Amino acid sequence: MINQFIIDKSMNKITSILTLVLTFVLNSCSSDDYTMSNFNVAALRFEITESHTRASINTTTMTTVFTVGDKAGVFGVKNGYVVEDLNNLPLTLNQSGFWSPATSLNYSVDMADIKFYAYFPYNENITFDASSETPFSEYINSLQVPLNQENVKNFNSADIMVTGACTVDTKLHYVKLNMTHVNCMVNVELPNSSYVFTNQGMEPYVLTKAENVQFKLGGKIVKPYFDTEIQSYRLIVKANTSETLNVSYTDGDRQNNATINNLANINKGEYADYVIDGGVDLVSGYNLQVGDYYLSTGKLVSKDAELTAQQKAMVIGVVAKLGTTDGISSSYKTATHAIVLSLNNGSLAAWGDYAATTSAENNAGWRNWWIDYGHGLANQNTNSAGSLKEDTFAEIGFEDTHSWMSVSNPLVIGGYTHSYNCVMIESYNIWCRTTVAPDITSGWYLPSLRDHINIEANRTAIDASLDKAEGDKISTDLYWSTSLRAAGSNWCYSYGKTALADRYKGVGLKDKRLYRYLLAF
Repeated sequence: MINQFIIDKSMNKITSILTLVLTFVLNSCSSDDYTMSNFNVAALRFEITESHTRASINTTTMTTVFTVGDKAGVFGVKNGYVVEDLNNLPLTLNQSGFWSPATSLNYSVDMADIKFYAYFPYNENITFDASSETPFSEYINSLQVPLNQENVKNFNSADIMVTGACTVDTKLHYVKLNMTHVNCMVNVELPNSSYVFTNQGMEPYVLTKAENVQFKLGGKIVKPYFDTEIQSYRLIVKANTSETLNVSYTDGDRQNNATINNLANINKGEYADYVIDGGVDLVSGYNLQVGDYYLSTGKLVSKDAELTAQQKAMVIGVVAKLGTTDGISSSYKTATHAIVLSLNNGSLAAWGDYAATTSAENNAGWRNWWIDYGHGLANQNTNSAGSLKEDTFAEIGFEDTHSWMSVSNPLVIGGYTHSYNCVMIESYNIWCRTTVAPDITSGWYLPSLRDHINIEANRTAIDASLDKAEGDKISTDLYWSTSLRAAGSNWCYSYGKTALADRYKGVGLKDKRLYRYLLAF
């Protein structure tokens, strides 16, 4: 069974193509009397030559096909009476793609006088008037479209299909049944901008999505079916209904309402698209790679693409690492996809306004000030670069940045007042104001030593994209890290070096070094 609904949006025209083919494959036999019990030559077989998927949609065509286990019903009428063995005979689609009748049937030449009527889905209590040219009319008129269509079973129960009178092909011994939909369908797209990745195990990246969605038809709450493949809502309604469909939802902090009041224009068997507030912007099959461009809108551009002038102006960073951290995703549950390195360097600036503590200050509590006042900051247990253990470095730039921002500025310990983070806070705030991170990200943060190592591992691909986007390639000058060294110094990182003593430098917090920023999405 193929149900195709085609909308020509450019012509504002709705067209429906609805075809159901049930092929009865039969062998010839003869019988003097027309009674189904006398058919004893060959079993009747129902075949549908179509893939067994449910509700798939491409850009122009909506296709609904039967799936294994679905049931249809068929009646046979002769001389105004229902044929006994064709009285609401159930047909069930099996794994082989054939429709198995509940009772085995055979072909007879007398079947040429039978009118066949079929419908879907099966209902053992269906009303059928064999004396009418439209025998399903009473049944159709009595039906109420269910308000809850949020699962496949309920949706299908609302999507009634019937045929007119069909006859046996006496040469090929099959009956072709052309089905039409009794009701019509509404397809509603709400704001949803998403990337669906081909990367194994990677969740879709949703930029915007309507939340707290509610539909009301004629003032009554209805629950449409949500198609996850196309991210849209589908609702079966009575054809040419005069009722109004109201949709309410939230988009961030904004409450939105939309009214659809032209449902009367949709005839049976047709469907209509309604795109609200931009609708769905779904990018499927995207392969996320290190070096991809990250735009100020939160959108992505492949590193293999040629940037347009508009895109280049919007680039704020380059993907530096796939995947994020538990610390980031626990604070921003959707930021699980990648780490982005800023397009440009930040300032060349100090970290604080003090570095060397005196013996008296150390004795007063400044020697290990971070233990009590560092909001989770910790040092590397050595002041010697050559003794650093890289395998112990944690990817905690995100956490460290927020810890540094939380340290009192200035900090008073034992009667002594100093600021170890005043310049860092100012530099960070200026960066965040001038290079705004999308709301759906973690926001900007500074790298830890492990973050720098991760960037170094992908430096070639990152630099290539930074160069194409006219950004600052990674410098060999020292970059600040959030990793503490001692009371008045942090570890800085030098790219392109192999020896520990060359790669890591302890730098006093009053000295000026380069800033570079990261964000996670």
